Amino acid sequence: MRLAFHLPGEQHVIYGANEDIEDILNKTTNASLMFTGWFECNKNHDLSKTLTYAEFPTKYAWKKQLRKSEPRLRGFAIGRVHAVPPAFDEAYYLRILLNKVKGPECFEDIRTFDGVVFETFRDACYKRGLLDDDKEYIEAIENASLILNEQQLKNLALLEIENFLISNNSSLRRYQQMEFPNMKTISRATNPLMVEELSYDTETMNNEFNNLFDSLTDEQRGVYNEIMSALIDKKGGVKGNTDVYELLKKTSLIIWDEAPMIHKHAFEAFDRTLNDVMHGDSGNSSEAVFGGMVVVFGVDFRQILPVVTNGTRSECVNACINSSYIWSKCKVFKLIKNMRLTVGCRSSDVENIREFVDWLLDISQGNVGGPIDGQSVIDIPDDLLILNSIDPMGDLITFVYPNILDRFNELTYFQNRALLAPLNEVVQEINERMLAIFPGEEVEYLSSDSLAECEDVSEDFDPHLYSPDLLNGLKMSRMPHHRLVLKVGVPIMLLRNINHKKGLCNGTRLQVVSLGRRVIDAKVVSGTNIGYRTLISQVTLTPTDKKLPFRLKRKQFPILVCFAMTINKSQGQSLSRVGLYLKDPVFSHGQLYVALSRVKSRDGIKLVIFDKESKLTNKTTNVVYKEIFGNVE
Repeated sequence: MRLAFHLPGEQHVIYGANEDIEDILNKTTNASLMFTGWFECNKNHDLSKTLTYAEFPTKYAWKKQLRKSEPRLRGFAIGRVHAVPPAFDEAYYLRILLNKVKGPECFEDIRTFDGVVFETFRDACYKRGLLDDDKEYIEAIENASLILNEQQLKNLALLEIENFLISNNSSLRRYQQMEFPNMKTISRATNPLMVEELSYDTETMNNEFNNLFDSLTDEQRGVYNEIMSALIDKKGGVKGNTDVYELLKKTSLIIWDEAPMIHKHAFEAFDRTLNDVMHGDSGNSSEAVFGGMVVVFGVDFRQILPVVTNGTRSECVNACINSSYIWSKCKVFKLIKNMRLTVGCRSSDVENIREFVDWLLDISQGNVGGPIDGQSVIDIPDDLLILNSIDPMGDLITFVYPNILDRFNELTYFQNRALLAPLNEVVQEINERMLAIFPGEEVEYLSSDSLAECEDVSEDFDPHLYSPDLLNGLKMSRMPHHRLVLKVGVPIMLLRNINHKKGLCNGTRLQVVSLGRRVIDAKVVSGTNIGYRTLISQVTLTPTDKKLPFRLKRKQFPILVCFAMTINKSQGQSLSRVGLYLKDPVFSHGQLYVALSRVKSRDGIKLVIFDKESKLTNKTTNVVYKEIFGNVE
């Protein structure tokens, strides 16, 4: 249903040529159009107050004869507000708000936010975070001034200004009158990459090294000695004048963990880059892989492989590093003993843990279960399942997060527990349920969405076809949603790298401490910097989704609520309690193994599994591409 609207006092009036002006102005029919009728309905119906103008037709029907809307008795309609180009100014901003504001009784209500009535619809849009405006940087700094000391505030101000300039293809370095962070007293301060890499505490790291070295097993120590020998014998270095070049020139060793998740093209591109860097001046190329640099890969081919969009089984296998020419030049070391599962365990528990580990290994190699309808289906032991439950999701939540309302303020409460699911849609469903039961007041953050400039768009591309509400509705992996709802105390996950040195990377989990309009104060609850406080501001993100005929530019906080996360996101994390919610079965190699192996023992995991009829079951699909192990020996 196309929904018309108008600015205050600008509704269309239809009248005859000979009608008297007083009669025209007093016509009740002209004052009872569907748009203003929505206002009237909001005054008298509680249900109507929960709906936006676009949602209104799903529950109410417009009665032409009565000139008013009434609750629907059957059926529904999908509303779409008339499109308006940005050139129409206030009408354009009013349209944006009509897709966000629920239950207004007048135009002033639409312009109201946080109890303040704004003069224009544009101002109201800005305050709701729906516009990308320079004032956001000022407000972010004002919010932060309440909780930061002088030096921290200064650094944030420089960061916000630099972010703004970068978004406009500029930098602070172009403005000599502006101060830049003073790092001239630090060695090689002109190279920020070098500064970051070299700014570590040598005494602390030496103590950490000694502790870790003493805990190595014989096989781990053998691998360590091999790597150190390669470092000592290594030759390299040529001239260069870029920051990255200088950093690589000083580098002796590169460690790349979770290598099987990365597409082989990334390694091959890195090989060519290092070869150019290390031998470019001589005009010769090195026969050694990575230009002679020592590179160590952390590899477990039983875990998740590179994601190939809509890829076949063979395409996924072919994308892996052991399908690359690089693999034949790698030396393979095997670590058989599972230290993560046995360290710190009582001797009485070792046998149970060993049985659990053997079962996981059988799952990882596809040695359990039998084929059903062309898929490998396995039986899950009853003691790991939640069965015969009226509310299986609720029972799983209680298992993973016991006494959450009393304990969520404990620093380590969210550190070692998580709910997992294969699909983003299911993860969002769980997070929304958890957020609803979590105490405190909700704070809503809405993104500013627009089309990014792109040179490779078709000549027939018409940007006016993509209205803000259409862009707002797009949900993509690795991107924050348009509507982000948070409460103080909830766990969140970063979706992009912010500060490597402080461990603020893609996948880092934090807990909300306070919520400002332009900044979010949070503390780290995973990794090596647990308890570290940081401020998160909005950033502009552009996804690389090839399915879209345009490039979306979304300005939003780079975070998601993470009571639950996808199995892929959990890889590499050690947890003490996991709930695996299989509303849909796993769909790629290693997913089931990764989910089950996040914990040390069978006591730390519970599963909820549904069959095709949405009934609880003890059987689930396991996906293993056995050909991936072919050349790993």
